[in-house]
Amino acid sequence: MELTYLVMFYKQNLPHFSETQRDQRQRILLALTRAEAEEQRIISDLHHQMLLSLNLSDAGDPFTFAKLLQNACEGWLLPREFESWLLPQKCEARRFIEPIIMELFLARLPEQTAGWTRHHQPATLIEAAHLASKHLTCHNVSFLI
Repeated sequence: MELTYLVMFYKQNLPHFSETQRDQRQRILLALTRAEAEEQRIISDLHHQMLLSLNLSDAGDPFTFAKLLQNACEGWLLPREFESWLLPQKCEARRFIEPIIMELFLARLPEQTAGWTRHHQPATLIEAAHLASKHLTCHNVSFLI
């Protein structure tokens, strides 16, 4: 059973318990909340490590590389709660994260490809991936650098 569900269950039902039960439930809720926070910290750390280690050669092509960078960056910077009940805020947060991802993407491309892609001033990460793919293909550069 997911920790978030248990936390919500105990928060909703806590007022209906006797005082002794309430104390026990409070301790359980506190333990679950701490466990959930620790789980989120570990997940965030794993995404951060992935973000630091990703290369174009790991992905095989610029589109996959861009998506892997995006997933790792969002997993690191956005709390898991954004996945469900903060959907409008997640879209807003993504808007601020995309330039970071774009910069990471360009910084990890081969130098000539990065310069050529920057010169064309892509507006989105997908556009940058398309431009990078086009440049790498035209110059017969292997994606497995």
